[in-house]
Amino acid sequence: MGMSFYFIVSGAVTVMTTDVDNKTGKSKTHILGELQEGSSFGELALVHNIKRTATIVSKGTSEFLRVDKPDFDAVLAASQRYEWNRRLKIIKSLDLLKMWTPKDQEACNQKCRTVEYPLHKVIFGNTKDEQENLYIIIRGMCRVVRDLTLLRQTLGDGTSLFHLPQDNVKEDPSWVPERHLWSIFTIGKGQYFGVGENLTDTYLVSWQKVECLTIPRVEFSKHTGPQVLHKMVKDLNNILPDNKELLCIMKAQNRWKAYKKELIQQVVSRRHIPNATVHQDIPKSIRLGSVGNDGTRID
Repeated sequence: MGMSFYFIVSGAVTVMTTDVDNKTGKSKTHILGELQEGSSFGELALVHNIKRTATIVSKGTSEFLRVDKPDFDAVLAASQRYEWNRRLKIIKSLDLLKMWTPKDQEACNQKCRTVEYPLHKVIFGNTKDEQENLYIIIRGMCRVVRDLTLLRQTLGDGTSLFHLPQDNVKEDPSWVPERHLWSIFTIGKGQYFGVGENLTDTYLVSWQKVECLTIPRVEFSKHTGPQVLHKMVKDLNNILPDNKELLCIMKAQNRWKAYKKELIQQVVSRRHIPNATVHQDIPKSIRLGSVGNDGTRID
């Protein structure tokens, strides 16, 4: 039973949990994540009078502020209970988690965290490996942004062609490398990322103020099974275009922009053509019954 909780004043710690395989009896340790300076741990055991659910190991030299249970009950217990209830309410409202049993939802609540990100903050990206945590957006919107390097080839008429560096095209020294930050699409409340999808040169950037629920991958897999995670990875990879697809989209958009520009120029140029039409050029059937500028009837 926990009797204290701790603030990390400096340094960092690793959060680990140990499970026992019911069939073999062997223990297996999982790393749930890391906590950095400014984070805290141990509060759940004090709020709910339960045993510790994880082991904390310091990464090098760290400094902690310890708050014992009497002080915690007097100052912080109400705040921690509020956060606990808020997270549980969020878990029960999310499509990914609301079908879990109440027991599983409470177990998840012990391990998950809510994290806020300011506007235009890079939350996650440039990886294709499995991560310690998966992210579910609970407030705000994120842009999925690709960091794309292209080679610009300038033609004799001043127009440009773009090539991918890895294309099997003989590169000319005159081709100029350019960096393009391409916003692929946006995701919002209830959508997830960080499950192991291929995010090479791809980043999740907060488009508004964003709040995410982070869940240890091990904990999520424990309650859903690995097959669900595999499907989530596959679904995300299916909607993430590769660089060749993005280049094709870019070329199509550039052609559309060029067409619109040419069309507007044609319309504007025609506005300056003088109108030489006189009254006699108008068919008589249209002129009948019209009135001239001086008020006289025109036949």
